[in-house]
Amino acid sequence: QHFNVVVDASAFLGAGAFGFVFCVRRKADNKDLALKVSLKNERLDSVNRLALEEKKMRQAGEICPDFVMGVEDNGFKVFDSGAALLLSCVGEHYSKLNTEEIISSLKSLHAKDILHGDARLDNVVCVNGLPVWIDFADSAIYCEPLSKASELNKLINHVKERQNDGHAGSV
Repeated sequence: QHFNVVVDASAFLGAGAFGFVFCVRRKADNKDLALKVSLKNERLDSVNRLALEEKKMRQAGEICPDFVMGVEDNGFKVFDSGAALLLSCVGEHYSKLNTEEIISSLKSLHAKDILHGDARLDNVVCVNGLPVWIDFADSAIYCEPLSKASELNKLINHVKERQNDGHAGSV
């Protein structure tokens, strides 16, 4: 209700260690958006982590909007049972992209001194044919060059592993 969105039975998109993601439709304009929900969990401090992610995504998005998933205005809300973050669109699976596009997008973040913090294929989606990064809870702004090189190498190795396992699609 807070976000004025509708969730249907097939809305579930995925889950991670700190929450669940759903495709929702905004009532005002029928636009599909992604809603990330974290339930209260004292052990994982998931609500504070989602609040931190919202802050970092907004900051990274101001610096490099082409490759960072946007957050809707008033797109964060804490509830009794947890918190929710409303993202500006729903991306498609990273397999719609090629390796060079994904690696280049990470390099673009690095060129703007943004370290993603968890650069792996599961944190990239395809939006309008371009790679867009999600899940910025572990990101850093104004990072050291050595951190960028390490992160880039980790992504390249992750891509190679996925290709060898047959999970990467066109990546």
